Amino acid sequence: MISVDFDNLRDYILQHNTYFNQGFSNCYQDDLTGYILQGESDEKFAVGIDDRFGNYFYIRTETDIRYTERRPQLSDTSRSLDETTKCYLVAVVDNARPKELVTSLLNTLLNYGENKTRPVRAIYIREAAVQKELSKIDDKDAIIGVLQNLRDLQVVIVEFDFITQFTPVPFTCIPSPCKSCTDE
Repeated sequence: MISVDFDNLRDYILQHNTYFNQGFSNCYQDDLTGYILQGESDEKFAVGIDDRFGNYFYIRTETDIRYTERRPQLSDTSRSLDETTKCYLVAVVDNARPKELVTSLLNTLLNYGENKTRPVRAIYIREAAVQKELSKIDDKDAIIGVLQNLRDLQVVIVEFDFITQFTPVPFTCIPSPCKSCTDE
């Protein structure tokens, strides 16, 4: 499951970048409020850019997955697809040098798994990164407040594609996507 993949990536980043106190995975931007949230239904909480978490990061994902036909290998016996999810690795670190922080994150992403991550672009100017993350929030005074509270915290964003492989299972093994009576 792709959410487990993001948890594994979070753990890998924490293991190889010891300057982080914590990390959050499976975050998304709520379309109604513009807030960065983690969790589902009643267990959602706001993550976003915040000075209360210390040195931390979160992995924000877009809500859609793109599928492309995977180039067949000689050993392949069936068709498969690449599942690509656009992601944003947002890091908030005290007294960091922004370009060096981006370089560290790029190295970590490029060393994770076999071709699972493909960096696309980075934002290393703090104000631009904050504006990008808070762009769906209508209250501009809130954005100014966030910038004023950051003090020496640096914020950078590395946009990347997260790629996993989807291989179909035989029709006899496909589970029902519907909830059963025992799930409730």
